Amino acid sequence: DPSVFFDCGLSIEQFENKRQISEIKSYYADKKYAMCIRLSLDLSENSDDDYRLMMYDCYYHEGISRFENSDLSGALEYFRKAESYAEGAPFPPFYSGRILFMRELIEGYLNGSHIVSVNLFSTLSQDPDNFFEYALYTILMTLIDNNQIERATAIYDTIRLRNEGYRLHINAKLAAARFNLDRAKALLLSVVEREDEFFAPFLFDVYEDLERYCKSLEDYETAYRCTIVKEKYRYVSK
Repeated sequence: DPSVFFDCGLSIEQFENKRQISEIKSYYADKKYAMCIRLSLDLSENSDDDYRLMMYDCYYHEGISRFENSDLSGALEYFRKAESYAEGAPFPPFYSGRILFMRELIEGYLNGSHIVSVNLFSTLSQDPDNFFEYALYTILMTLIDNNQIERATAIYDTIRLRNEGYRLHINAKLAAARFNLDRAKALLLSVVEREDEFFAPFLFDVYEDLERYCKSLEDYETAYRCTIVKEKYRYVSK
């Protein structure tokens, strides 16, 4: 009975906020982060720490989802929103290293560069799950693209990647850097044969490199196919 809340001194707006937060918590328990965000847009400002932590978590996970679906601008917006919920909060911002890395990575993509600060490496190396794999892969790719082959090889030989797709792409780039384009092409073909296992931004880079190697080898048919297929994985800037 809404009158109970009004008897306790709650306004209609406060009552509606409490009802909606309860609904958001229900969706959050089911990990329906997008729905939580959608419902939160109708709420007035809320400084409750538990609510801020919940929305921080939602924006982080939806940021990752948007990144994996190639919506880089949307992902960047969500990561920034997550950071705004963490600002000044008493809870530990447990995704702060990941968000910082992803933000810098996306800004690099959108600005036309592929540069990610290598000084983020030490922060990310403490990450307990597979996110560190992607961070390491990206840093290695940056080094190779900037002709720092020896440095990339030294890191690669020290810390072995578990993700086979990342390993194949790095091995292909290293083979190409040593002018072994046939091997580079073969390695990337083995990735695209299993493209359902990998996410969009990664596959765009794979097809981009494969297209370039095929043109150099005068395999124009495969190069043309790469030109067409890669477009469905192109980074989206909305």
